[in-house]
Amino acid sequence: MRRNGKCVYEEYSVIQNERNEIYTCSWQKKSHFEKERKIEAMITNEQAFLRIIEDFGSFDKYIWHFSRSKTMVYPSHQKHLCTHNALSNKVAKDLKKRGFKYVGSGIIYS
Repeated sequence: MRRNGKCVYEEYSVIQNERNEIYTCSWQKKSHFEKERKIEAMITNEQAFLRIIEDFGSFDKYIWHFSRSKTMVYPSHQKHLCTHNALSNKVAKDLKKRGFKYVGSGIIYS
């Protein structure tokens, strides 16, 4: 999302002005983003994302700090379907604490 209203997603533009008023325009087709609270959550997530970059230097560094910069391999997950684990639970909980919306352990794990 951009405050100047440029499209990030092809379906629409979101504009947030200086008074934090949110406008949507250029709807080309209906999508699950149509609901206002999901659009607001996208803006909230963008703001939280930018705060993480300020705190850690990059979102990449933030994510890697959970595993101490080591790739995690779970051989048991190749044999059994898994939708989340302790690490994805920890990351999702931290993202929510930092203000992210619509993010859960399953999304992080995938």
